[in-house]
Amino acid sequence: MNKLLSITIIILIFSSNLKAQLPTPSKKDSLINEVCISLKENQLLADTSQIFIVYKDFFRPFLSEYQEDKRELIAKSLYYRAQRVCSEFKLLLDRLNPPNEYRSIKEIPKQIIKNKECKSFKSITNFYYKEHNGDTVNLNISDKYWIDNFKNGTYSKLKIDWEGDCQFTITFLESNNELRANFSYPGDKYKYTMINKTENYFEVAIEVVGTEQMELFKLYYK
Repeated sequence: MNKLLSITIIILIFSSNLKAQLPTPSKKDSLINEVCISLKENQLLADTSQIFIVYKDFFRPFLSEYQEDKRELIAKSLYYRAQRVCSEFKLLLDRLNPPNEYRSIKEIPKQIIKNKECKSFKSITNFYYKEHNGDTVNLNISDKYWIDNFKNGTYSKLKIDWEGDCQFTITFLESNNELRANFSYPGDKYKYTMINKTENYFEVAIEVVGTEQMELFKLYYK
């Protein structure tokens, strides 16, 4: 009897530990890829119906595998990560809540900017840009790093590698910002191409490397 009780306790502890653990990055990305397939298959449905299917058929069953006190954290991580991994999910959210400073594109526009204007970018260290929700993010760029400073005091750090005067790639290193820490994993890359320069900002195209996502946005300089 004692032996059976011991075995039962061990099984319960083991099961509890499994459900208490957070999902691995690969497990989350695998689920999100399934979400993408579903969105492609249901693209003729209304946007609200597609969102309902995502949560009912994918997110909710996935969350049920974990302890209740972990579900909100996991749900947020899925929501943010899906916006990077799944182009269809990102476009769906943009249709429901259109961003002001960003525009989705299917190809990189023709560059209007002159080479000397691209070179002037490197002489500037302080920039800012608008988030999709309208918040302002202060940005510091040095020879090696791109550092975002958010209004809540958090930050993101990425490594910058130049590929000529008008193009560079940033690689995600770390962040203590909830959205950015879940949106990107260490090693994720983003390619930037300068398109135009005005009196107040650079118009820049960004490619989310490894996905089909491309956007045009404004990078203001001080």
